[in-house]
Amino acid sequence: MSLDGQWRFALASNAEAADAKFGKFYEASFDSSAFAPIAVPSNWTTDDRFDEPRYRRPSEADGFYLHSFDAPETLKDRRVLLHFDGVWVSAEVWLNGKNIGRHDSGFTSFAFDISKNIKPGKKNQLAVRVRQRVQSHRFDTNDDWSLPGIYRSVWIEDTPRELFIESVGVRTAFDYEYRNATVEVRAMISRNEKAYIFAPSPPFELRATLTRDGKTIATHTYTAATITSGHNGRDVPITLRVDSPAAWTAETPNLYDLRVDLYYHDKHVHTWSDRIGIRDVSTTGGVLRVNGRPVKLRGVNRHDEHPDVGRATRAEHWRQDLELMKAANINTVRCSHYPPAEGFIRLCDEMGMYVLSEIPLGYGGSDLNNPILAEGVYLRLHETVMRDRNRPSIIVWNFGNEGAITSIHLAGLRMLKGLDPTRPVLKPFRADTHLPPEIDILAPHYWSAADYDRLAADSRRPIITTEYSHALGPGEFDFGELEQRFDTLTAHPTGAGGCIWIWADQGLRRPVNGRQILHPMRDKKHYTPYGAELVAENIIENGAAIIDAHGNDGADGIVNADRTPQRDYWETKAVYAPVRFLAERIAFNANQPVLRIPIRNDHDFLDLNTVTFAWTLHRDAEPIENGTATLAAPPHVTAQLEIPAAKITDFAQHVYYADIAVLRADGSEMTRKSVRIGYESTPQPAAPAVANPAAPKIEKRASAVSVVAGEACYEFNTATGEISAISIAGKRVTDGATLLVWRPVDYGERNPLDKRERQYDWDTFMQNIAPRLVSWNIAESANAGAVRITATVEYRADDRNIARATYNYTVTNTGVLRIALEIEPKLDALFIPEAGVEFSLGKNLNRLTWLGYGPLNSIAGKTAATRFGWWSYATADALARGNKWNPDWIRVTTADGASLHVRGAQAARLGGDANGGYTLRVLTHQSGGWTKLFPPERPEWYLDLEKTKKFSGAFEVVPVR
Repeated sequence: MSLDGQWRFALASNAEAADAKFGKFYEASFDSSAFAPIAVPSNWTTDDRFDEPRYRRPSEADGFYLHSFDAPETLKDRRVLLHFDGVWVSAEVWLNGKNIGRHDSGFTSFAFDISKNIKPGKKNQLAVRVRQRVQSHRFDTNDDWSLPGIYRSVWIEDTPRELFIESVGVRTAFDYEYRNATVEVRAMISRNEKAYIFAPSPPFELRATLTRDGKTIATHTYTAATITSGHNGRDVPITLRVDSPAAWTAETPNLYDLRVDLYYHDKHVHTWSDRIGIRDVSTTGGVLRVNGRPVKLRGVNRHDEHPDVGRATRAEHWRQDLELMKAANINTVRCSHYPPAEGFIRLCDEMGMYVLSEIPLGYGGSDLNNPILAEGVYLRLHETVMRDRNRPSIIVWNFGNEGAITSIHLAGLRMLKGLDPTRPVLKPFRADTHLPPEIDILAPHYWSAADYDRLAADSRRPIITTEYSHALGPGEFDFGELEQRFDTLTAHPTGAGGCIWIWADQGLRRPVNGRQILHPMRDKKHYTPYGAELVAENIIENGAAIIDAHGNDGADGIVNADRTPQRDYWETKAVYAPVRFLAERIAFNANQPVLRIPIRNDHDFLDLNTVTFAWTLHRDAEPIENGTATLAAPPHVTAQLEIPAAKITDFAQHVYYADIAVLRADGSEMTRKSVRIGYESTPQPAAPAVANPAAPKIEKRASAVSVVAGEACYEFNTATGEISAISIAGKRVTDGATLLVWRPVDYGERNPLDKRERQYDWDTFMQNIAPRLVSWNIAESANAGAVRITATVEYRADDRNIARATYNYTVTNTGVLRIALEIEPKLDALFIPEAGVEFSLGKNLNRLTWLGYGPLNSIAGKTAATRFGWWSYATADALARGNKWNPDWIRVTTADGASLHVRGAQAARLGGDANGGYTLRVLTHQSGGWTKLFPPERPEWYLDLEKTKKFSGAFEVVPVR
């Protein structure tokens, strides 16, 4: 009988006010006219009538709930339990004015026996006082919102009073060859009737029946069982044997229906039923195995939270998350840092998702040298395991989160092993070689790829990196090196995979009501990690509300709080794809009949024939042939995809590549890659013909020099040393260019900068600085048919921030401009994010075209979601704006057909100026994607000012129409 619905609620600001105002609120005579309606389940801080949500640290407010309900007459002479699925943090409960108990644990389910307190056939009054601050509340606080209230369902369950099934535990195991299995049922039968202490009960029977799709698979009856004494229980074992079972895995989520029936006095008195999966988990040989096979976990951490409802999540939220995860090839969820709603775990059973379920110790895990806290640890451990021990999706128990190991931890580990010896255990963050034997799995956090490699090469235990890549902030320059870390770890047998931090931004929908809205980066000094300030990740509802992830603290998701995918989601999908292309470029010989592309099946249980390959062969931007294919290959075996090659000709004039989509059985796209054909140099679009190449012409004017070569005209400002204009065939394509040594930084990059002794506006730092010419030289080389200009220019923001650049311009007789750049930045910063030249393009731009990786933005260490191709987008398209890492060439085109074509750049990016015009950042150097709060791990991907004093690079501008 559900008690969900409208309850009545009042709030007291602290314990003293609570005792003074609501001390007798549970009595029938109490005046509750001031109580307001509230939904149960819900968090009271997601209702702006009551209180503000606070990040990490809860307020001192206590909540008071009242609810009246009619108890059916049928509850008479029954055993009646009052269940709470979740109350954060502490629930003290009264029924009909009588105190029935208190429970201090915010994320675990609990129940009271109310058989003696409920009034069958009458109106009953339930009263609940919810405290946020109790002795053990730090076990229920994490790097997330503290959200108090009765936020999960409440219901009443009745069972027979005299003899009933109190609990059932199910274990499944396979034989040595993993052909047949056993389902071991352990049912606790409790007796509660008047009887002499040594008197046995009348015999009872217990029958277990296993079915699938309505067909009985196995059944067994335990007969003539008795229980001695009137108040006692008996553990009854039943074993069901299953031949050739349909095993449960995340790839094959096969479920069976198990029913246990109790017969007493020749009558059927009680039934317990559940959906179970037949599977086992082991760490044999230091390898994580499911059903005897090694598995690789492609995981994310997940908070049980949604912006509209806080933690009062419902089935539609769970299904949305799991559907999006499965679409992104995620096969594992770590329940950070507490057990979620039971319905979510059951949906993982049904849809196929491995689960690392966490015993909630939160920030309290660092306090466990205090012996008095043992009670809170063991309660949470017991309730977590007992609720979910039969869930096949749960393959590992996480014992708390980051922190030390104490004697309380050790006792808890032993208790955990006693409650459930069928699953391995890990302690997140701990990967020490001297860990106690009760810890089966090493679980390092945020190690480099090289460190994972070293650990996995020598480990005797499996490794699950329970947090290893951090999706901090919404920008494009974070979430670096996911692919490198995952591939390096899982290349080893002991490397079982890992979980990204985190699935969704920890954002809540919050009304503004005229209050100040803080920016997550610019206003970091104005909000705390424990506050209720409004920090806008997104402004919504025409400014009436915001999505608040508390800025730097909770904007960690690969999807937004509303589950809109971020760029990082697509990177995750690509890295986690269980079909792996083993070549990005293949050799090709003339007259070769077919292309052979090696593809590895990285599924752990499914054959490669469960997917379809849909391929399209391209010549430049043009598709010239397509087809589909299926391949057969067992897990972890490589097959060859063959594509006809008859239409591949004239390599000197064209680029060829095969674009290949991998489609699941339902037609959805698992992954998509392109394979470039041949290793020849990249053909460039044709340059304007120069009938009789001649040395470029130099035209000098006041403060300006023009160099004309063929159809190209390059103008230089002799007062600044910079390019002032470029024209092709008489059409102007740029209004000037200037030095780049900075851009507005992303969250991860900004965090160490904000700790510097001297502070700057990191969004505008080293931007729009007037050049000061130091030296200028122009030389004409008749023999080489080129003009060379060398200009040294200083960009001084102040005495502590100076960048000196030497431009070496070379204009050839074919009209190509080569810009070789040497930059010496002396900045009061740790690094530069990028360096190069920014071209001003005006407002007339209408298209961006490039050959290289796309269509999504890319940066060093974050390229898995891109694929090689010839891409072209209108400049209004969002895909035109993202960063392009290592393009073969890139071109911008104006509405009147003028083009700026660049080759040889390390990266390029279209942007905008203050006047509504466009800019093109052509970069000779660019830092890679940051990793959590740290710079790129590979030194070549980090522009470290402490180690590098001069940055040298070059690119070319090619005159094309």
